[in-house]
Amino acid sequence: GVRDTGLTVKGMFIGKKIVNTADQGSTVNVPLEDEVETGEPVFKTYDSLLMATLEVKNIIKIPVNMSFIAHVGEPVKLRISDTENEINTQGSCASRAESKPISKSAITEQLKKLGNTIFEAGEIAFEIDDNIFIPVSEINSLRREGIDMLLQLRLQKWKRPCSKPIIHSGIKHVKSTRPILAVNSGSIESFKAAVDGGADMVYIGCDVFMNGKPQMKAPRVASLQSHASGGRVHVCPAGHTWARSREPAGFRSGASTSTVAPVDVAHTYGSPPYVDIAGRYAPAGAYVSMHCGGHDADERRFVEGDDYRHAIEYGRKKGVKVFFSIPRIVKNINEISNFFSPQRTQSDLSPDGFVVANSGVLYHLRRTETAAPVVIDYPFNIFNRLTVEYLLNYSQRVTLSPELTLKEISNLTSYGSTECIVQGNFPLMVSEHGLVRGLFPKGPGEVCLKDEKGFVFPVKTDRNGRTYILNSRELCMLEYVPDLIKTGVDCLRIEAGTYDRLKTKKITRAYRDAIDNCGVKMKCSDFGDHTTGHYFRGVL
Repeated sequence: GVRDTGLTVKGMFIGKKIVNTADQGSTVNVPLEDEVETGEPVFKTYDSLLMATLEVKNIIKIPVNMSFIAHVGEPVKLRISDTENEINTQGSCASRAESKPISKSAITEQLKKLGNTIFEAGEIAFEIDDNIFIPVSEINSLRREGIDMLLQLRLQKWKRPCSKPIIHSGIKHVKSTRPILAVNSGSIESFKAAVDGGADMVYIGCDVFMNGKPQMKAPRVASLQSHASGGRVHVCPAGHTWARSREPAGFRSGASTSTVAPVDVAHTYGSPPYVDIAGRYAPAGAYVSMHCGGHDADERRFVEGDDYRHAIEYGRKKGVKVFFSIPRIVKNINEISNFFSPQRTQSDLSPDGFVVANSGVLYHLRRTETAAPVVIDYPFNIFNRLTVEYLLNYSQRVTLSPELTLKEISNLTSYGSTECIVQGNFPLMVSEHGLVRGLFPKGPGEVCLKDEKGFVFPVKTDRNGRTYILNSRELCMLEYVPDLIKTGVDCLRIEAGTYDRLKTKKITRAYRDAIDNCGVKMKCSDFGDHTTGHYFRGVL
């Protein structure tokens, strides 16, 4: 049957009886031209009765009295009064009629045409010469001008004086250092590749795509050993695999393994499993059961525990800052506190900072006791100096809108620490709902949207079931790094959420060389189809 169809209901039946209306809860039959599937939902997009109630009816209009004055050789005058306010207006000079003079009734007919204004004509007085001619267009012009003047006069008493806000010119800072390089990674392998490729700062987080190649590493199952099986891998029921859990830092060795319950590891349609880090660890030597099925809302976690720990330790070992990128949509704000301690030490696993994409999370972090720095992400859509200066009161650095041009960026960078996205296929839209899963319940593989011009937009799903629509072409500014440096931007960011390990390292190294040497050895065309975004064609 046809799904995308619609009609205007001109008749419906209850049984065999034609009816115009039906009570709530009634079952009606509506004739359709197209056949539809049984059980398809029906949506009402227009209700004629509801719209009729919204129509403006019986408006009480304000009566106005008019006085029309016209003498041959003098300007035509019109006075309009609503008893509280009065205006006077005048037009061109009246002339003597050569054949047919204008009558008072003809003038009255034109003056009463107040249309959809709030006024209606009351008494109309005349002071005109006999045998006079005035063009109808002149009368209409006088009426319109007079009504507009009266309306503005009535509105004037409701206007309140307000002082204009004082906008300071801002304090400019002279910058002489080159920008640092940040990479937003999409997997633990991508994270390590970014560190090894020369990134100064790497972001990790939850927006990991599951129906694309990059994703956080699942527990390994290839080389498992068991005391009971003598080194053989267990054969499990359908939909299950068994994997050895790793001992978490600080876990007491020597604990019994015989009474430890298996740990659930969530597995979302068609993707590798991910460890639940709700604090449920099994001791070394125990086995962990991994099952198919999605997360409940309360079971969602930001990032896999072992990967997170490994990333923090690996970054510190290499001298690279590791920031935790908080998702744009956060269900439980208190879970963020799991990623830092109030008194941060080198031995704990708190990130070096946070990347924040919405104001609610920013407010929460500022109310906590953590002193971890914050980077404002691009969904804040920062376009002007006032926004830059305001958000820098609550953050270490702000990411400018990807819709700014190089010239517009150069006008902002001197007012504080700024960051620009220069590479990657970052999301144009994010939805809390799993749109793809409804269409492909058994696993979608690669999904895209194709517009009428033939552009293909990849559609990805993260571990929380959220849907991301990515840009049709990958952003690349590698050849324009010298121009970006001239703008004074403090940080260049690579969005590597869809990259594998090799591509992440290759691109990170290319930008590292371009920043350090102010020269570009590779071109964007070496990485495939690309776009320069709005850097050379803004939206303002």
